[in-house]
Amino acid sequence: MRRMMATMLTLALVFVACGDDDSGDSDAAAGGENSQLISSLSAKIVADAEDDDEFQFTDEQAACFAVGLIDVFGAERIAETLQMDFDDFMAQASAGERAAVVDTMLGCADFGQVLTQEFAGSISQESSRCLADAFVNSEAFRAAMADSFADSTVDPFDDPALAAEMVPAMLECLTADELIQIGSDS
Repeated sequence: MRRMMATMLTLALVFVACGDDDSGDSDAAAGGENSQLISSLSAKIVADAEDDDEFQFTDEQAACFAVGLIDVFGAERIAETLQMDFDDFMAQASAGERAAVVDTMLGCADFGQVLTQEFAGSISQESSRCLADAFVNSEAFRAAMADSFADSTVDPFDDPALAAEMVPAMLECLTADELIQIGSDS
C-alpha cells in the first residue's frame, strides 16, 4: 500500500511541479491566450511521466491536467513561481488549491487503473478494481493526498480517517482468502 501511495504522490508532485517550468500572462486557463502555456505544460507532463514505469499520461490527459493546473493556480502565478522549490510552492497553496490539484489529477487520468495494477499482485483483478475505485472515490483519500502536499513528511496511509473509511471497502471488495493473505503479509 505504501508503494502505491508513493507512486500516486510522486505522480502528483511531478505533475504539479511541471507548472513551475512554464510561464504565461493570463489567469484564463482555456483559449488562445494560454495555448502556448498549455502546450508547453502538457509536453512537460508527458516527458516527466515517461520517467515513471507505472503510469504514462496520454497527450489528451496531459492537456487536461495542464488546463486544470492553470485553472487552479493561474498562469501568472505559475510564471511567478518558476524557480520555487515544489515543497515551498505547495506549502503556500491553500487547502482548497491542494484539494483542487488532487481532483484535477484524478479527473484527467484513470488513477483507478494505476491503483488496480498496484493492488493486483496480491488480490484478484476484480477485487483490485473494486478497491481502487473505493480509494479514488474516497474523500478521506483525496484529503490525505492533499494534506501530504502541504507536508512531504506526512504519510497519507497513516491517516486514521482514511483507514476508517477503507475498512468497509476492503470488507466489501476483498474475498476472505484475500483478507487473510493481506493480513499475513503485514
